[in-house]
Amino acid sequence: MSENKFLIKIAVTPYIILGLLTLSNSLNKWRAVNIDAMMNVSLYYASFIFLLFTYIVSGMLIASLYKDCKKISSNKILRIILTCNLIILLGLFGAGYLGIIFFVNIKDFLTFDFVLIGSYLYLLIQNLRFKNSGGRNESL
Repeated sequence: MSENKFLIKIAVTPYIILGLLTLSNSLNKWRAVNIDAMMNVSLYYASFIFLLFTYIVSGMLIASLYKDCKKISSNKILRIILTCNLIILLGLFGAGYLGIIFFVNIKDFLTFDFVLIGSYLYLLIQNLRFKNSGGRNESL
């Protein structure tokens, strides 16, 4: 995989995770609104399985961030992507905390936002440490 594909993957990973959580929340709201769907046990289990799938995929995507960053840790564009994503994630948290956007109503959105903020902050610190160590990959 080329460096550009890794950079794109690192750039879109948090939005895939938060999008899956939003989709899962929409499915649960739809199920709650439709009385017939509430009576359907298989739809309840499908909703639960999709939420479980979301958690598993989210964990795999977050773990792959570390592996991908290790492969291209000397790239200046990576620092820009990490910084921009960190700022956007902090903005989503701030907007959700203040109730400006609907994300605060989504179950586990702010929790995953915190996890992603921590992940991107860690990756940014490791990347800056790698830059300052003269390219020796001792920190990742």
